[in-house]
Amino acid sequence: MTAYRATMGICWAFWALVLTVSGIVKLLAGGYVAGLLCLISGLIAGWHDYRVWTGRAERLALVTIPCSLVIKAVPGRSRHGAR
Repeated sequence: MTAYRATMGICWAFWALVLTVSGIVKLLAGGYVAGLLCLISGLIAGWHDYRVWTGRAERLALVTIPCSLVIKAVPGRSRHGAR
């Protein structure tokens, strides 16, 4: 295993964890669409992370995860500012 593959595996594991936790928090807060999108993105990131660690992924940076999903899933954050 190369250092690049290990680094990409750690990055994918981080994104899978962040998206899964964000999805659960968003679902509990009542944001069903954003929560489900985060959970689906977390599942895809986790699947790709598994493929990176097992050596099955030929492209290590296969999918770009949009930051807007993570920002929308942060609890207490509003698009309209503080109220």
